[in-house]
Amino acid sequence: MRESSRITPRILIGTDFTPESRRAFYHALALAVAQQARLTLLHIGPESRKEVPWDRFPGIRETLIEWGMLSADSEREEVLDRLGLNVKKMAMRDDDPYNGMVDYLRKHPTDILIMATEARSGLQRLRRASVAEGVAYASHCHALLLPHDSDDLIDRGSGKLVLGKVLFVYDHEPDPLSSLAWLHTWLPQFSQGDIEAHLLYVGFEEEAPEVTPQNNPRVKWVKRTQEGPGLETILSYVEDFQPDLVIMGNQRSGRGIAGRIRGSLNEQVLRRAGKPMLLMPTPVSYTH
Repeated sequence: MRESSRITPRILIGTDFTPESRRAFYHALALAVAQQARLTLLHIGPESRKEVPWDRFPGIRETLIEWGMLSADSEREEVLDRLGLNVKKMAMRDDDPYNGMVDYLRKHPTDILIMATEARSGLQRLRRASVAEGVAYASHCHALLLPHDSDDLIDRGSGKLVLGKVLFVYDHEPDPLSSLAWLHTWLPQFSQGDIEAHLLYVGFEEEAPEVTPQNNPRVKWVKRTQEGPGLETILSYVEDFQPDLVIMGNQRSGRGIAGRIRGSLNEQVLRRAGKPMLLMPTPVSYTH
């Protein structure tokens, strides 16, 4: 039974009914069950609301029954009554998914956005920028991005979250203490077992921000500092540690054509490491 004083977490998944977005759906549903969250499925496209093909997507109740979280004869109401899961399907008519998603998130903030991404590189990225990465930056929200060729963070057969190893690459911005406070609440929900989490600062040890993660019996934090070129140092650490999830601050791509082709540091790590990535939002700065 849900506590009345508890603030319900909000999870948003953007879907275009592709196999990749179906994979993101499974992750979002599993995390929503773990958090007893409000889950919103959002589709943005040129069709009218009546034409949105929701039947091409897995059913919520049917998936929960398949995972053994509900009995086969469960009624629709039991999704909320027994699991504390509130689900809403939304559709917006817009020819530009990026604009539609950003507009929706400005009006309806979420605790975490979950989306599939192709993690394009080079000229492909210039010709057709990633909607997921662009929305994550513009909306200033926490975002879990799932590259098409990355491993799952869930067991597809049972819906159990199976995160085991995490790499959090931190810097002075975004504020690592704020990020760690958010992770203290959310990270344990990504697994039913213990999590080994490495905190990596790339640079001189004396310049690293002071960070002390809160104690959690299920999350073991290990602090590391390494000198060297940012991208190659991070990729080398990923290769050695083999995390299931990489966490980084969300950054804007560089200016000019070269910067747009190359992408930001987190975008380069995303496409070259091939790991699911959780982006920590950069605070909004206002100019007067």
